[in-house]
Amino acid sequence: MLSSYTPATEEFSRWETVDRNSSEYGRLKEDRSKFLWKVLDKVLPFDDFRQRVQIAKIGTPLTHKKFLRRYKGSYGPANRAPNESFPFPMTPLKGLLMCGDSCFPGIGVPAVAGSGILAANSVSLKSLKPQLELLDGLKKR
Repeated sequence: MLSSYTPATEEFSRWETVDRNSSEYGRLKEDRSKFLWKVLDKVLPFDDFRQRVQIAKIGTPLTHKKFLRRYKGSYGPANRAPNESFPFPMTPLKGLLMCGDSCFPGIGVPAVAGSGILAANSVSLKSLKPQLELLDGLKKR
């Protein structure tokens, strides 16, 4: 199964008037997912990967709006490299940290878990070195 998402920075105006049950929606999803297919063509070690995919689910801003209740289907921060970085867990309020996919790139559990780790490490920099040493030890096993 392949799951993919149109870019997080996708302009919602492109999608907001499209009916999710229309053929236009299907064509737009296909068009906007072409980039991912091209990348997979380059990185996967076999030529017939598209034939191997039995189910392909392409998420769009409308998918995120409907099922994740995300404003205009957005997810994660819309940062532009190299001038911006991710906000990470810090807030303007001393002692208040944030977690979630708005703090760490990506969507879903991996992004939330990653931001939770960043928040935990932000509480005490002294905790970072022992954690890295533990991870190094696990790698050597």
